[in-house]
Amino acid sequence: MSNYIPIYAVDFDGTLCESEWPGIGAPNRKLIERLIKRQKDGAKIILWTCRYGERLQEAVEWCKDQGLKFDAVNDNIPELIEKYGGINPRKITATVYIDDCAVDKEKYGLPFHARVSVTDEKYQIGSRWMLKSNGFKLEVEVEEITKYRGNVSMRVRSVSNNPNFKHYGCDTDIEWYKDKLFPIEED
Repeated sequence: MSNYIPIYAVDFDGTLCESEWPGIGAPNRKLIERLIKRQKDGAKIILWTCRYGERLQEAVEWCKDQGLKFDAVNDNIPELIEKYGGINPRKITATVYIDDCAVDKEKYGLPFHARVSVTDEKYQIGSRWMLKSNGFKLEVEVEEITKYRGNVSMRVRSVSNNPNFKHYGCDTDIEWYKDKLFPIEED
């Protein structure tokens, strides 16, 4: 290992997939594809997770199904162990640590939340509704629907040109909207 080889230590829950412990959530395709590309360019990838036993095996197999194979799992890569004279330190050695608790979360799209498929649902991304609540009435557009740990939330934003409401947005549990969003009445 005389030449520089980038080593990525990557977490699983909330990072490579949506966090749905003990299950496995939707894949973070952006990050997975990035790591596959880096690996093809010569980087080493370590799965760095708190999962163990059967849950760890499920995670490794799931990643393999996504096209991501690891050079090590919760361990240092063999080349580093050799470089350290056969000694394997407890700390995982890497040049980049990717975790949903990381500092540069935005770069890796963390924490990862998958958009929920709402093909059979009433609300669709981009659909417009009249938001009515406590005498308040405003035309809004559904901007995003997300699922996190079994909960579904929806973000709407104002489509009004009124300066007082131009930047209005609301992001809350989808159930909250059930009696507050109405079809826009055609003139």
